[in-house]
Formats: sequence, structure tokens, C-alpha cells
Amino acid sequence: MTYLCENCDYSIDIDLYPYIKWCKRCQINKLKKNFTNWTSGNEKIDDLIKETQLKISKYRDIIVEWIPYNQFNDIKEIAKVDFTTLYSAIWLDGPLKYDHNRHNRDSDDIYDKEHKRMSNEKVILKCLDNSQNNVNEFILNEAKPYIINKDLTDGIIYGISQDPNTKDYIMVLNDYCCEKCGNKYTYFYSKWCRPCQINNLKQNFVNWTSGNEIIDEFIQKMQLKTEYYDIMFEWIPYNQFNDITEIRSDSIILYSAIWLNGPLKYDYNTKWERMPNEKVALEFLHNSNNITNKILQKIKQIYGISRNPDTNDYVIVFQDFYCRNCGNQYTKIYTKWCEPCQINYLKQEFANWTSGDEIIDKFIQEMQLNIESDIDIIVEWIPYDQLINIKEISNSFTHYTAMWVNGPLQYEKKKQEYERLSNVKVDLKCLGNLQTITNEFLNKVRSYFVEDNFTYLKKIQGMSKNPHTKEYLMVFRNCYCNNYRWCESCKIDNLIQNFVNQTNGNEKIDKISELLSEAKFYSIDKIIGISQHPDTKDYIIVQDYFCKKCGNKYIHIYYKWCEPCQISNLKQKFANWTSGNKEIDNYVQEMQLKIESYDDIIVEWIPYNQFNNIKEIGKHDSSIQYMAIWMNGPLQYEKNKQEYERLFNKEVSLKCLVNSQDIISELLNEVKLYSIKNDDESKIKIYGVSQHPDIKDYILVLQDCCEKCGNLHINSINKWCKPCQINNLKQNFSNWTSGNEKIDDFIKETQLKISKYSDIIVEWVPYNQFNKIKKIIKSDSTVIYSAIWMNGPLEYIWYKREYKRLPNRKVDDKIYGISQDPNTKDFIIILQDFYCENCGNIYTDIHFKMCKSCYINNTNNFLYKTIEDEKINNFIQEMQSKIKLYHDIMVEWIPYNQFINIKEVGKGGFSTVYSAIWIDGPLLYDKNKQEYIRSPNMKVALKCLYNSQNITNKFLNEVKAYSISKGNSIHKIYGISQNSITKDYIIVLQYAVKGSFDNYKYFFKNCNWKKRIMPYVAPEVLKCKPYTQAADIYSFGMIMYFVATGKQPFANCAHDNTLAVNICNGIRPEISEKGVPKCYIDLMKKCLDSNPENRPIVNEIEELIKSFSASIYGYTGKISFNSEFKKQFEEAEEYRKENILSIENGQSTTHPQAYYTSRLLNPFTKDLINISSVEVIDFTDEQ
Repeated sequence: MTYLCENCDYSIDIDLYPYIKWCKRCQINKLKKNFTNWTSGNEKIDDLIKETQLKISKYRDIIVEWIPYNQFNDIKEIAKVDFTTLYSAIWLDGPLKYDHNRHNRDSDDIYDKEHKRMSNEKVILKCLDNSQNNVNEFILNEAKPYIINKDLTDGIIYGISQDPNTKDYIMVLNDYCCEKCGNKYTYFYSKWCRPCQINNLKQNFVNWTSGNEIIDEFIQKMQLKTEYYDIMFEWIPYNQFNDITEIRSDSIILYSAIWLNGPLKYDYNTKWERMPNEKVALEFLHNSNNITNKILQKIKQIYGISRNPDTNDYVIVFQDFYCRNCGNQYTKIYTKWCEPCQINYLKQEFANWTSGDEIIDKFIQEMQLNIESDIDIIVEWIPYDQLINIKEISNSFTHYTAMWVNGPLQYEKKKQEYERLSNVKVDLKCLGNLQTITNEFLNKVRSYFVEDNFTYLKKIQGMSKNPHTKEYLMVFRNCYCNNYRWCESCKIDNLIQNFVNQTNGNEKIDKISELLSEAKFYSIDKIIGISQHPDTKDYIIVQDYFCKKCGNKYIHIYYKWCEPCQISNLKQKFANWTSGNKEIDNYVQEMQLKIESYDDIIVEWIPYNQFNNIKEIGKHDSSIQYMAIWMNGPLQYEKNKQEYERLFNKEVSLKCLVNSQDIISELLNEVKLYSIKNDDESKIKIYGVSQHPDIKDYILVLQDCCEKCGNLHINSINKWCKPCQINNLKQNFSNWTSGNEKIDDFIKETQLKISKYSDIIVEWVPYNQFNKIKKIIKSDSTVIYSAIWMNGPLEYIWYKREYKRLPNRKVDDKIYGISQDPNTKDFIIILQDFYCENCGNIYTDIHFKMCKSCYINNTNNFLYKTIEDEKINNFIQEMQSKIKLYHDIMVEWIPYNQFINIKEVGKGGFSTVYSAIWIDGPLLYDKNKQEYIRSPNMKVALKCLYNSQNITNKFLNEVKAYSISKGNSIHKIYGISQNSITKDYIIVLQYAVKGSFDNYKYFFKNCNWKKRIMPYVAPEVLKCKPYTQAADIYSFGMIMYFVATGKQPFANCAHDNTLAVNICNGIRPEISEKGVPKCYIDLMKKCLDSNPENRPIVNEIEELIKSFSASIYGYTGKISFNSEFKKQFEEAEEYRKENILSIENGQSTTHPQAYYTSRLLNPFTKDLINISSVEVIDFTDEQ
């Protein structure tokens, strides 16, 4: 959104949230005027602060200032390192911050557009010894990196000050480090310093004891793993509990209670505070042998351990996660909602209402019993007299609005019960007068029970019946203003009410359903409205992707950039500037007229007095290179304003060509080496040409290059220059030696191979640099130790543009360097920490320090006791051995009594699928604490296989088809269980929230298609030939059809012997070429080829799909951009948007004998073995 500044009439951006009008030009002018009101007393310091102030580009940018030292109070020294001392202090006036508080929009002075000070701001003062004697070093090495840095966690600079006594300069930084130890906060936003917190806990160990050394050690170990977001695990004296009430006494003994002092929680002010009178649950353990294992399984829910002094039973103190009515864990813990109890409540209420029709009553009861969450709507029978102010919508005779007096039931978390939300606006849909309720009617009603794409809530509230007309009504929630900022229903109501205010006098235009055919070709996001010329009476379609000046379509619609108009603007401005040389002028004009995109650089003639802070960085035979600040900066296109504006104080490189005033032709040849394309990473960008006013040499103004050598940065973002870094390493060769020439040569050779900023610099590391050396594995010729490298490796810090050491780095694939034991003289290779300290094996997941063998051993205590079945046990061990990454699923045997709220959700020819709640939940790896914990109350899918009492290899092969990896789209498996009554085995799977395959739900990988769904089975498999990967490719082709059309293949015919014969004879489902890209159809056709040898292999499909993606979204990795693919996808998408209604209406009905669930196909395929393969019949629909 754009707006003209009321002070300077210059267009500015409006930030809608928060709603702010901020004019960069005005703010910079104010800062300039204020330059005379302050001074540091040092010209270079003043220039640095002024330069930084003039670089502000957003209202939220920090204005760096000169801050008088008497502004600081409560100054405390917190750390001293080498020549730097850190202090904490209070800045009395505080930093400037733009005030964006909202006021009355109707008033003249809508916003206070001035910066205001945030008084009494806590800051860090970084005082540099003797900095008054070396201002250049202070600016370049200390102050500038903080100015460049935008990361609050590493220190943001507010300004510069000076100690009046020592005259040392001081950087005033945000409160980014701990005031106790001076180290950076481990978690900045919560002001959490892990070393200090651990130290405090250790000091507190003497203040409590459980009386049991093992329990004490366990609690201490748990406390030392605590982070700011964790519960503080404690020993809790039993006399701290009040109002102890039993809530469960079967296999688990549970009580509810009030913890008087309450748990410790971190309050973001560097301290822990207790939350008194906290509700908790107490689990009494008669057998305390496995208390620690039980706690580790549910550690995220537990406050601590206590002990009943009368019975001596240990007690696990849980958070208030257990229902006080039934003792089960809440289904929704945050809202204290228990599904079994709420279902029970609804069942008890069945006797209190009736529709008068038994079938309707059963239907509503069924809907009520399907609730799974506190936000689910409880569908009700609504007496008609509860509906008032009934109004018909647009002469529809079937749609009405009304007010529901009592209103729907809504769950209140605080009261843990349902309450009615009275006087709610609803929509009514008339379903007609029915004497007999049919299945067809109920199926129609069921179709309304779908999740809305915007709200994710079921909008239907219930059913009613007009006592006069006997018509049934569906009652829908109309307004969601309480839930969302933007309410679709209210907006549509407002538009309908406004219909009376807008008419052109032509009924065809006024009725949206009868828009002119021309307008129908445009999608809703492309057409703004319809108008009419008052003189010619011609109708006008109003759109917003044509240029307002010339009427041509924008070259870049999103950026509203019109090439002809921009070229015209540049031509008109040719008269406003000149270099004084016709050839130079022609070159600049020629380059300006070459722009083809909004982000192309506009080459300019730049007056020399526009450059500031000019500094020579390199000299060659025919040129001298400088760094400088271009004060006005280059032109940059602003989408919101649809105009170019300047990017002030741009760092640039100046290439001064010696004696170029006499050799213009050579100058013009030189400039052709540079690019105006911002996305061209292979060439240096040129901003323009200038001329030195004294020596008359011409100057090429280029993108900023390396300050030291003038070469283009290898990485422009990180400002990393390979030649300079190589040179630095070479100069440092004389500062170290291993004492062995071959070792030295190897390290030097390795150092000179670095090619990017993230490469590790291999070093010679003195042995005395290692601490806490611990042997972890030994072989015949090698011993591996873990250790702490005190100085640590070198790492490039991009905002400081230099390498810094990372101290106290743990070391154990990447090599850091070489060392030598001074006693044994053995050489040592220093590697990244990727060996497990417990077993000495390489971590399975190096990044997250996860060792599969150790963690499987450790989790054996957490795993459920398996049944005595060798096949099952071997299978689970095999699945566990597949773990490669920390987030891979730990497959396990799961007792059937772990499942509650079991509901049927689907049935096939070989299995029934249920949803259920897994009480304990799966084991998940906590990467921060490097251990497994359970995630309770996980909703899962149970696939119960018929007649599977005996484990077969076929069953185990099906289970193996599922995935344990979260990194792919294959359905995930958690484990195996067994129905305790039927003894059928159950596959426990990830619950697919989106539903079944028909509604883009899940489908099964590596199914035995011969026994499954006929349209997806390859013709050769139907003819009883062996199943190959090519058959999988055929099935994938049918999935491509489903994804492209939203329709099941061959849905309009019976799935019988006739269809099987047709498939083998080359018949394929029809697809319209208009709504699907040709490249997509071509790939699908190849996959569905009758000859398996003609089908593409997996790698070919993957490359093509990547190419599709790269062409839609731009270059991706090594996959090239294909403009034809992009065009096809755009045309298909346009067609789809413009014909969305006709596409939806064209969805064919499913034949009653079309089956999309698993079944044996042998009866239909036994006679197909002798059918010869034929060419595929073209299945595209040209209409």
C-alpha cells in the first residue's frame, strides 16, 4: 500500500501490521539537521556514526548515536578478556525507537511519527583499552562488525561513548550477555545462561535430599539437563500436598492433589519462581524397582518425586494431565478435555431430546459420538422455535439466515464443561419435505460434514424441521468473527447488503451468475469489476495487470513493471544529465535502454562528488581501485510504489582507468566486461561511470569487491575473498611448525585448497591445547580419544569478515588438524566430534550425536515386553536396525491395552482400519538432551488384518513396506500389536489426518497389486506375468492421473473381466489436455505404456519432476530451467482457474461395480494370459 508523505509529498510505504506511515526521506533529513547538535570530538568517529544513521531503510532500524558517558548508571564490571572489559549498565534516556502505537484513525493526527526514547534500557558497555590512540583499528575491527551485524544474540550496537577519565572508547550494545559470567546468553530472548544455571543448581544440591542416594543422583542428573523451557525436576516433600483425592485405582493408583508451593518455572528475568497451589496428579508406586525408567518414559509430564511417609511408597508427581472423573489422561491436555467422559455425557443426554424420527435421532447420535477434540462442533437436533429472524437469501427458496436463540455448545477450558453461546447467527439450508428418511438423504446430509479449508472446523451445527412445511433444515454456523480476524460469512453479508447501492441498470450484469461470457474467462484474482462508458455505453472489464500509462500488459505482473514505460521515462531524462562526452553519454543511454526486468541495474552517469570515504585498495598498470560510499546510491525498483527510488549510502568499488580521457574506445571495451543483471553471479555488476574532476580519468562504478585486493567476493553475502584468505594463510606459515617437513607440507597443501568460507582450515595443533582427554575405542593400530580443544578451530564470522576461534570445542569425517603426543611421539589426527563416547562407534546421526546401538540398548528399559514369538521379535529388531537419523521411528511391540478411543474409519477386502489414542505414545529422540522420551496420547491408525492369527512372511513383507523415516512421504509405522480377543495382528501406523485416498488421504506403497485395485494394476500383471518395478511405474502413472484430474481411473465402468481385457488391449482413462500441462501428460503416457520396457525408470521420472518444479519456481540446484514447461503449467493453471466450476461439475459419478478397496482379482484375470500386448490407445480428450 502506498501513501504520499504529508511533509514532502514523496510516496512512502505503509506497513499494515502494525499500521505505520514512515517516510525514509524525512527521517534522513531530520538526522542530517541534527548532525550539528552532537559531536564525539573525533572526526572519524563522527563520520562513522553519520554514515550509519544515513543507512536506515526501515522504521524499526536502530539509530546509532554518540552517547555521553554521564548517561550510564549502575555500571558493573562483568568480564575482562585481553584488552577488553565488559560492563552492564542502565542507559538513562535509552535508545531511540519509532513509536508505532495505534490511535484513532479518524483523527487528523493519526499517528505519532516521531522516535521516542526507551528510558532505563539495560545495556552492555564494551570498553576497549587504549582505543583513543588507535581510532582506525577501533572503527574497522571493533565497531563496524557490530554495525553490520543484525543478530541480536551476537550484540547490536546502540552507539559509541567514551570514558571521560581513561579516554577509552566504548561500544554501547544491547543486553546480549550474562551479567554474572560475561558469556553470551545460551538463549538470548529468555536471558538464559546455561553455565550459570548449572552452577546455581549444583550449589543447591546440599539443600535437599530424598534420603536415597540413587534417587538423589537421578534427580541431580535430570536437573543438570534442564533448559529454560523445561520443568524443573525436583524432590518434593510429601507434606507439600493438600486435598489429596483418589481418581483411579486399577492397574495404576492415581490421586489428584494441590501442591502448595508449586513447581519452579523460569520467568525470563534470569530467575526461577514458584507457581503456588498448582493442581497435580500423584501416581503411587508399590514397587519402586523401575521408578527411574518409568519417569524417563514420561519425563515431559513430571514435576518430580515424593514419598508417602506412612506407606513408604514412592510417588511420581505429574502435571495435571489426568481426568478427575475417569483417571485417564486428558485427550486434549491443554484444554483439560477428556473424550471418554464427554462421549459418556452426550450418551446420557440422548434421553433429553428427540427429532421425532428414530433414523434422524440415530444419525445425530452417531455424529455426536464422532467428536475427537474440544473444538469439534457437537451436532444437535435444534427445535424450530429456537430459530428467530428467519430471512430468505436472494430469492433462493432454499437458503435462509436466522438467529439461534440458545446457540451451540462450546467447551470452556476453565470450567471444563460445555456452555451455550447464545444468539448466534446461522445459515439454514432446506432439504425438502420427506415422508420417509432414505439412505440417499442421509448420504446427502453426511456430505456436509467436511472440514472447511479456511477454518478447519466442521461448520454444520445440526438439523431442524419446519413444523408447518415439514421440511428438514441443515443449520450451519454463519459467523466466525470471534475466532478469526477475517470472517468470510460477514464479508459476503456486507456485499449482499451493498447490492442495492450498485447497479448499472442491466440485470445480466447485476446477477453474478449471469456475467458476460467475456468476463467469465478471467479468474477472481484477475478481475476487479465491471463498469460502463457513459457516452458509448460500452461495458468495461476492470483489471489490474495492464499498465495504467500505456495499456500494455506488465512485463512482470507481480511487480507491476512495464518495460515500454520505464524505457520511455529513461529517455525523457536523457536531457537532465550529461558526462560532457558524447560517446560516454551514448554508452550510458544504450545501457539504460537494455533493461528487461525490474531488477536490472540502471547504469548512470554519476557525479564524482557523490562519493564519500574513498579509500585506495589496489593499484595496477592501467587502473587504480578504490572503495567508496555512493551517497545517493543506485536506483532500485519498489513494487508497492511502482517507481524507482535510491538505495542511499551504497558501498561500491571505483575502478579508475589511468589516462582514459584520451582512450574512450578502450574504456568502452572495458565496460562491456561487466553485467547489469543482478542474478548473474558470474560477472561483476556495473552501476555507472564517473570522472575524476582533477585528473579527468574516467571511473567505472562497480559492485563492492574485496577491500584488500579488489577481486569479486566468492560469496557476496559473506564477503569472503579466496585470494586474500589464501594469502593470509601463506603469511602465517612461518608462525607454526610440526617439526616434520612432510607433515608441514601436507597441512599447507590442505590449507591452500579452501574454496569457500565454510571450509575447515586444517592446522598444526599443539598437544597442550587438549583437555579432558578420554579413551573411547582401541584397535590394533589406532586409539581414539575424545577431548576438549581449548582454543578451538577457526570459523569465518561473516559480519566481522574475519576468522575467529570457537573455544572449548569437543573433538573426537571432518579433520581439524594434526598434533603429536610429546611423550609417545605418536602423531594424532584431530577430527570432528563424531565418535560415540560410550561405545566408540561413529554416531549414526553425526549432527545430532545419535548412536543407534547405544540408544537401542538404552531404550530397552523403555520398550514394552514382547510376546514369545521369534518371528515378531526378529522383525522388530530388523526394523530397529534400519534407524539412520535421530528422528527415525523406533518400531516396537505395543500391548493392545495401550489403545483407547478405538473407532472404525475404513474397511477393505483384507483389513479394517481404526483410529485410536496410544496412551504412552511412541519413543521420540530429544536432540537437545540426546535421549528418547515418549510422546503421550498420540493419535494413531490401527490396521487390523483379517485372519492374521498366524504370522506369515507375507504379513511381515507388507509391514516392511511402511517407513520409519520422517524424511519421506511414505506412510509411517510405529509398531505391531495384537487384538487380545480376536488374536488378529495389527499394524500401528501414523494417523493420516487428511483421510482416505479418495480425498488425497494415504495409499499403500508396494501393495500386492495382483490382489488389490484393478485400474492401478499393470496389464502384464493382470496377465499373470511376474511383478517388476516397471509395474510400479504403471501404477504411478495412474496416480498421476488421479492427482491431475481428482478422479479415480475407470470410475464410470464396472471393474470386471471386460475392464481387465480393455486394459490389456491398451484402453486408458480419458484426460483433457487443456487443464493439464502437456509435459505432465507425456510423462503419464510413458508410465502407462503397455510395453514395460518402454516405461521410464525411477531416476528418469525423478529428474523430470524436478525439472517441472524448477521450471515453475525457478532454478533448483543442478536442474535446468525449461521455459516451455513453465508456459505449459501456467496455461493449464489459467484454464483451471477460469473453468473451475465446469471442471467440478464434470466429475463423473462412480459406477456401483467400481471397487477401490483391496480384493482378489484372480476371478477376472485367469483368462487373460494369452492376450498379446498392443499399442496404447490415445486417451486424451481433445474436447
